[in-house]
Amino acid sequence: MPFQQLFNSEIIKHLFLLYLFLSSIDIGYKRSRGSSETEDEELNVLKVIVSQWYDSHVCLSMLKVLFSDMMDFLKLSDTTNTMELLNTLYAQGQLNLGLICDTIAVTKQFGLQREIKKRLPSFPEVQEGSISKAFTSHRQKLMKFGMQLTINNVRQLDALYNVPAKRYTDSWSMISDLENREIISERYMEPFIDSLKFSLNLTEACEVLTEDIGYKHSRGSSETKGFNRQFE
Repeated sequence: MPFQQLFNSEIIKHLFLLYLFLSSIDIGYKRSRGSSETEDEELNVLKVIVSQWYDSHVCLSMLKVLFSDMMDFLKLSDTTNTMELLNTLYAQGQLNLGLICDTIAVTKQFGLQREIKKRLPSFPEVQEGSISKAFTSHRQKLMKFGMQLTINNVRQLDALYNVPAKRYTDSWSMISDLENREIISERYMEPFIDSLKFSLNLTEACEVLTEDIGYKHSRGSSETKGFNRQFE
């Protein structure tokens, strides 16, 4: 074979190999982009369902207590709806499937998962009694404490710690305020618990704040794997 023909043949072969290589990269990119777009769509659907549920059940002040360890206090205070809160968590890289499942478990909003499954059938089952790994035991105790308190209990605590009374709208706004003032503090809970026990005789509330909380998954690992990896 003449040298020129051999040279041209080698060029054609290398060009063909380069074409195959670039084609494989393009196919991989398109698949990756398609998968990413699907994940983003599912996440947006999930955020809409979750935000609508908690807003319709007037749970924003409760969520502010729940996520106070994850967000700046001023940013959290200025948040006016659940979607805004979720978007902040997403921007911080904290919003994922585990957090949503644990939020449902800790807030005991188990009806929410039925609404999610209508749009996203592969969403994992969140079992009642599940204990979160996304939130500290202290945070979980405060959530139980907030659910335990009656309106009268809130008024009693308001009168004890505020002169004049601040007239909290619910237990969650009171907990947020007392945390901000460090009357409720994970490092030093004894004085607050003593005031509940001896000044107000709120024995059951004391028990909630002093109970031990273990950890177990709020959703099965096999179910989680069945959902989109964006949320793992």
